[in-house]
Amino acid sequence: SVSGNPSGTTTGFGTNPVTPAGSSVLTIGNTAAATAGSYTLNLSATSTSGNKSASLGLDVFNAAP
Repeated sequence: SVSGNPSGTTTGFGTNPVTPAGSSVLTIGNTAAATAGSYTLNLSATSTSGNKSASLGLDVFNAAP
């Protein structure tokens, strides 16, 4: 799951669940609704070996930098 994404945006993972040594793509949708700024996205997952978490920085600009 993801929290901390800009208000009005949506998030989703391409593959869920992920098998070991696999990967998944995080998609952030409705980005036109996002207010410019810096955000910290908090990712969390549950596996047979326990809970895992990670943080990801996201910068949103009004125009291309």
